Amino acid sequence: MKTNFTQDHSKFLGYLMAFCMVLCTYTINAQIIAQIITNTGNTFSPDTLTVTVGTPVSFNIGSSHNAVEVDQATWLANGTTSNGGFNIPFGGGTFTPTASQTYYYVCQPHVTSGMKGVIVATAATAPSCTSVNIQISTSSWANEISWDLTDSAGTILASGGLNYGTIYANFSVYNNYVCLPAGCYNMNMYDSYGDGWNGGTYNILDSASQASYATGGITAFVAFQVDVVCVGPLGCTDPAALNYDPNATVDDGSCTYSNCSNVTLNMQDSYGDGWNGSVFTLTGSSGVVALTGTILSGLTGTASACIPDDCYDITVSSNPWPGEISWQLVDDLTGAILAEGCNAASPCAYTGCPYNGPSPAFCLPAVFGCMDPWAVNFDSTANINSGCIYPGCTDPMALNYCTACNA
Repeated sequence: MKTNFTQDHSKFLGYLMAFCMVLCTYTINAQIIAQIITNTGNTFSPDTLTVTVGTPVSFNIGSSHNAVEVDQATWLANGTTSNGGFNIPFGGGTFTPTASQTYYYVCQPHVTSGMKGVIVATAATAPSCTSVNIQISTSSWANEISWDLTDSAGTILASGGLNYGTIYANFSVYNNYVCLPAGCYNMNMYDSYGDGWNGGTYNILDSASQASYATGGITAFVAFQVDVVCVGPLGCTDPAALNYDPNATVDDGSCTYSNCSNVTLNMQDSYGDGWNGSVFTLTGSSGVVALTGTILSGLTGTASACIPDDCYDITVSSNPWPGEISWQLVDDLTGAILAEGCNAASPCAYTGCPYNGPSPAFCLPAVFGCMDPWAVNFDSTANINSGCIYPGCTDPMALNYCTACNA
């Protein structure tokens, strides 16, 4: 029976017992099949062949025949002068088209008998799907984890874990490759014990660029969770950005702006084992994510971005040990804290996980000042509090000591 609902020595022992392994559960080795040209007497067969660029063409011809590339005019005139292209020796050889064009060739000894041909090379058709890697990173109690990815009809396109015959090891990474048409899918996550993935996560990565389409995991004490994830052309999806891409369906974090503020997210974990699957997300008023961050392992981490003028909401997804998490979002120019979330070890106004601060958490452009109308330095234009002054007696031994005063 699973008993470590609190984080103590058993969690530390879990780390000592963990080992690292990487399994690739799906591998594709694409093999291009060569096209073959033979001869029947003094005739190439076939004498016209259409292939895609990069497809090998193998000439299996008799010892009295060769195949020499010529230009179109020479080919029409039944000439034999090479244009410097491919030259298949007597008996045969292989040629691979490298450009989208028509290649003309002749058998030099027998061209006057009509022994000539053409190879029409066309550009390779773009794939109708995007290759992605559904990467599962386990934490403790990985043997409880299962998942599957389904389309709108409920068809399972990829799966793994306990329900599908694979027992995951703790603190390991599993790669699962699948080719998906552009669209949105359900990432269904299961936990056999019903207490979430205990810090385990998924990350859906573009196989070519390694850009992330979605990341997550079961962070609550539940047996099932579903995330909607979308796959498609990557790019900047914010119409307010300078490099907005109307063809992009998934934002890749590349947006740039004429007016933006450089910010840094400083993240801490008091136990030193990372955020156990929790993710900080900063979202603008249009729903575009401006910044995300997490600590995969260790005590600290940082994330940076240049974010445009807007009002922002902050969420921090939960995990089995939320009390370890704290963070500060800092304006790089001034060093001022735009927003922060804390834990019991370093308390402040709002908790770090889950974040329970105001919505929006802050707005840019930042106007720093005192936002308390009872303070002597109150600034009605301020939208980010940078300190208030409360004059009075600060000596705790005095009769008129003021606990709220600071000046």
